[in-house]
Amino acid sequence: MGDEKESGSSTTSQRISPHTKHAAVVDGWAKELLSWLFGALCLGAIAVILRTSEGRPVPQLRFGLTLNAIVALFSTLVKVALMSPVTECISQLKWTSFAKAERNLYDFHQFDLASRGEWGSLLFLLRGKKSSLPCLGAVITVAAFAASTLTQQAVIYSPRLTPSENATLPVTQLYSPRQSPAYESSFRAGYYGGVNIRNAINIGLWTNSTKPIQPLEPACSTGNCTWPAYRSLGVCMNMADISHLVTEEESEPGTFIRSLPNGSFLNISNHVPSTINISNSQQEEISSNATLAFQDDPGYARIASVFVMTDYSRGRGTNTSALEFLLYFCTREYSTVVVNGRASTNETIISATNANLGANNDSYPRVEVDYILYGDFRDGNASTDIADLFATALFTHAGDLTLLLGIMQNMVTSLTNTIRVDAGDGTTIIGTAYSYELYVQVQWYWLIFLAGLVLGSGVLLLGTIFQSQQTKIAVWKSSILAVLYALDETIRKDTALESTKVLQARTKQVTAHLSRDGNRSKWALMADVDGQDMGGVE
Repeated sequence: MGDEKESGSSTTSQRISPHTKHAAVVDGWAKELLSWLFGALCLGAIAVILRTSEGRPVPQLRFGLTLNAIVALFSTLVKVALMSPVTECISQLKWTSFAKAERNLYDFHQFDLASRGEWGSLLFLLRGKKSSLPCLGAVITVAAFAASTLTQQAVIYSPRLTPSENATLPVTQLYSPRQSPAYESSFRAGYYGGVNIRNAINIGLWTNSTKPIQPLEPACSTGNCTWPAYRSLGVCMNMADISHLVTEEESEPGTFIRSLPNGSFLNISNHVPSTINISNSQQEEISSNATLAFQDDPGYARIASVFVMTDYSRGRGTNTSALEFLLYFCTREYSTVVVNGRASTNETIISATNANLGANNDSYPRVEVDYILYGDFRDGNASTDIADLFATALFTHAGDLTLLLGIMQNMVTSLTNTIRVDAGDGTTIIGTAYSYELYVQVQWYWLIFLAGLVLGSGVLLLGTIFQSQQTKIAVWKSSILAVLYALDETIRKDTALESTKVLQARTKQVTAHLSRDGNRSKWALMADVDGQDMGGVE
């Protein structure tokens, strides 16, 4: 029986004897090295996935998968792959630590707890000074708990505007209005711009002059559009004060006729508080195509001149004011954008002459100014709605003639908008409509944490392999069999299997170190009781 025991001991000793350096790495650490390599490849896969997705729209994946889910999956794989070598390294380091120096036997228990998870690793770090490699393993174990959550922070979805479709704006280079059959059969067909022109004039005149009519609304289905600078034919206006041209003659006692050189006049009497006269150059009683203020600018592609005369003198003194509004065709340049559904257009008049427009006055149809912009207001009675409108605006604001500028400006803007739509040439400016989309933005610094775990675990693995070779001990790692065989006779004899509390108390009184037995045939944990009573601890 004794020979059998010796034979068994010899066989066991051979089984746990140190391997060669090459065998220790290949046989003892192959699984851990492959596991670490798999974790590093998973980290590389995360980097490749994020690099190919960065700056692109959020991918629509099958089965409802998201990019965050894929990153979380690979980061979890990294964590799982790293924990295998880390825990085995901590377990192996407990053997090398006891082989290098005599240590408290309770440290053996602390190493074992650290290899089992985050809580044990945290306690290991909090309990006094330890060598660097075991602490590195404990730090990696604790830090890996947050790996998946922190790695997912690398991916954020940010909104941005991207071109999605075309946006359009109507413009015109040639005004050729559509005319109804009724107008075509009329002898005045050549002088009408059609019903739309009449409506445009009325809309402009009757819109609140303090709220300017905006240029034509663009067609932007997404609410965010841009267009290149564009030009269109439109209607413009100039205003001039011609009060100095008013002359007066007394037709009968107390009654005065104040007139302009073109035939426009006011009939003033002592008992009439105020009078207004509105006339235009299309009327038969006004000199044909007459302009009083703009005779030095014959190149205007003129539509008509509107003259407004007002008087509040009751015949006492000369208090007559006169304005001329020149309506003419012009070329306007626009810059239009739509942001969040709100259009903004800046416009500039760049051409106002026949030469620039490539036509003469006769080539433009005359709009219905003569049928709308005329009339008198006298003694509280208006001959036309427009006369009543002008009188109300002036009398409400103490005769402030600048209010008429707002009214007329609204009218020319309304005319321009109508001409751009109703011109008949069907020209449109193509712009770009933008839609909001979510795109992938990568915050690469969040990957530093996971990369640090991979790098740290690699250092831990190589350092553990190196220490194992330096101490010339076998690769036992977390094997419970190695623990069973390693306890020397002193520990076995003086320590009984009791409660965990008692065992922990007793091991704190014992120091031990890992060394070979007397004939150097096997390794054993040699105990030093330090003269204390092992059995006296409850």
